[in-house]
Amino acid sequence: MKDDDNSISNLVMFNGNAISILQAVFNYPEEPAPAECVSKKASMKFMLTMQDEKDLRNLGYSQAQINNIKPQEAEDILKANKV
Repeated sequence: MKDDDNSISNLVMFNGNAISILQAVFNYPEEPAPAECVSKKASMKFMLTMQDEKDLRNLGYSQAQINNIKPQEAEDILKANKV
């Protein structure tokens, strides 16, 4: 009986030595880079939560103002007022 192309026998398996050789040949790091070498990612708020809206209302903002405020602006306002 002929194995079809989806058979598990067609999978390639590597032993530990083969993986080490491949890592050395392709300069693949074995360990992750130290924390100080990893770039920091910027984050940006993209939506207001219900809690954000509640906090803004508690600061005196109307619903019309809240509807027109950008999420990053809201975050800045809430951080400045430590809400």
